[in-house]
Amino acid sequence: MSQPQVYLWLPSITAIAGNQSVPNGGNLALNANTPGTPGAFSYINILSTSPDINIDVIRSISLMSQAGSDNSGVTFVIVGIGVSVDGDGNPTGIIGPISEDITGPGDGLTVSSVNIYTQINSIAVTVADSTNISVSLGPFGITPYVSIDTNRTFAAITAQLQFYSRDTITATVNVSLNKPESPDNNGQLIPFGLIDLTPDIFLPAFPIITDAIDNVLQTVIVPIAVIWATIKNTGSGDALYFTILQQGTNSR
Repeated sequence: MSQPQVYLWLPSITAIAGNQSVPNGGNLALNANTPGTPGAFSYINILSTSPDINIDVIRSISLMSQAGSDNSGVTFVIVGIGVSVDGDGNPTGIIGPISEDITGPGDGLTVSSVNIYTQINSIAVTVADSTNISVSLGPFGITPYVSIDTNRTFAAITAQLQFYSRDTITATVNVSLNKPESPDNNGQLIPFGLIDLTPDIFLPAFPIITDAIDNVLQTVIVPIAVIWATIKNTGSGDALYFTILQQGTNSR
């Protein structure tokens, strides 16, 4: 019997680093949850209350100044594992080591990363001292790419968006006939769009549900290789479940 794959998108809560003041040249103390990389925070390692629900997503992060503290003169250097995104919020390549500089938020304000991450290895404080800064789950990102079993006959694929709570969050479900990576003749995984060892283009995204704000249940009526959800505008009161169900007879 086929089992649904369920992904939970959590609210933008302060889960990456609590409120702290760090001098110029120091690193923020992250809520470390990655034994293989001491001091790192990973979205993959956020614990779920149910073994049937996945919380491993690829997501931005947000830095917040408490009221009365202005960190706009601080540059925060984020180092981690992630990828840049296009104008629709979808990855522009394969996930890997990445970094970016963020100008800190002003008094009582929030700023977000431009990249999305699976893991944050460090956030360094540069240019000036930081005061009363915290780091939360970011407002946008994607669920993992869910590969479809193309060896099934009489296959049926159904996608569901369920808004557990909603204020500003929106979700788009994308599909593609291409996979992010495919093995070559030597068994090495090669990113899609790689030409002469140089990234040229990446996985095309074709939306089947666009900017949803209400619960949606939809059958995928075209052949696909992967499916994922792109999430935007997540606030502190927003959460949703993204569920994929594959059915059919395995022809192997």
